[in-house]
Amino acid sequence: MRTTTIIPLGVIAMLAATVLAFLPRKKRRGNCATAVSLFSARFFGLWYVLTAVFVLFKLETIGLEPRGLTNPFEGNYVPLKTIMHYITEKNLVQLAGNAAMLFPLPILLHLNFPRLKYKRCLFFALCVSVLIEPLQFLVNIMINAHANIIDIDDFLLNTVGCLLGLLALRLMPAFRKGER
Repeated sequence: MRTTTIIPLGVIAMLAATVLAFLPRKKRRGNCATAVSLFSARFFGLWYVLTAVFVLFKLETIGLEPRGLTNPFEGNYVPLKTIMHYITEKNLVQLAGNAAMLFPLPILLHLNFPRLKYKRCLFFALCVSVLIEPLQFLVNIMINAHANIIDIDDFLLNTVGCLLGLLALRLMPAFRKGER
């Protein structure tokens, strides 16, 4: 992803976070620190979502010549095949990148929705993990740019990242204190 894409996404996230954090609600109580904390959670959450959508769906390919596979139905449906290829090629960027993509999701969910229980956070994060590959497939067909292929290992690595984020969330003292 180029800097020319990330910066406008950050500006959009900042504007939306400002509106969401500082819009007056029914007698919102709290000081400036509370508003800044809310703004930060909204900003990073929105920027993460916008950036993840652009990265996952490779939306920069819109309007470009179709590239990649000619048949969008081709892909890897054999679990661990691509992961083993990454390991033998020592391509840790792909392994870590797919896992890191969903790592912040549960944490940002909790920061933006503090009353969200751990089980619901787990359910939502796993649903996102499951839906990424089919949505990538549909986007590829709709824009006729086959930059992504269906890969069961991407799903597995995204789920691992999601579960690691949930583990980190579970270990956060503030979250555990909120459940008591």
